[in-house]
Amino acid sequence: MKYSYALVCRSTIAGLLALTFMTKTHATTVTIDAEYRGNYDQYGSAVTAVTSASNYFTGVYAAPDYNNGVPVEIRNFFSFDVGGKLGYPGAYNISAAKVVLDNWNKEIGVIQPNGSNFVAYELFDVTTSIPLLNGNEGPKPNPAIFEDLGTGITYGFELADLFHLGQPETIELNSAAISQLNNLDRIFTIGGRVRLPLTPTQTTGIFGGSGPGMYEGNSFRTRLILEVETR
Repeated sequence: MKYSYALVCRSTIAGLLALTFMTKTHATTVTIDAEYRGNYDQYGSAVTAVTSASNYFTGVYAAPDYNNGVPVEIRNFFSFDVGGKLGYPGAYNISAAKVVLDNWNKEIGVIQPNGSNFVAYELFDVTTSIPLLNGNEGPKPNPAIFEDLGTGITYGFELADLFHLGQPETIELNSAAISQLNNLDRIFTIGGRVRLPLTPTQTTGIFGGSGPGMYEGNSFRTRLILEVETR
């Protein structure tokens, strides 16, 4: 009996060790560039054609060549092909995530009424479909898209300096965003807005000049950086 019991114990331990080895996870950092990015004004019109290199300014824009010079709020968005990079849900577990948005151009701004040159930049979930968001179908303009880009489930928050120059804006994504990342089919889309205490009469916002091409020798990258555990 003692001999049989010892064999059973050894067999059980060996099985547990084998199971542990088989399910061992490997952690790695994965960077995904935005598949699409762009921005919409408060009337629901895309400011530029939506591509992987579109302008992503957000804030209030006031210029004679747009909306007859009347200040208009603009919100931005970014879409990342997470499923195309990582595979099907269940094959991986994302433990942490952040968005890194290049900002080589000086943010455009005026000192706020409270005397601060900082503004709150917030990220949200987006429920608008990719074809609608990219302007391939649906009504134009579409005010519902603008609304979607700045409301809903909060994914992250940063105080951005309006006079900051040359460094990317990095926003750590919260548990709600990570949960969505671990359960999506393929595309992960986030919307962003700048909250201003008052509507300024001058252009005030961040990511100015972020359109196609180069700015002072620097290209604009918009990245989703993930800490991923794979089996």
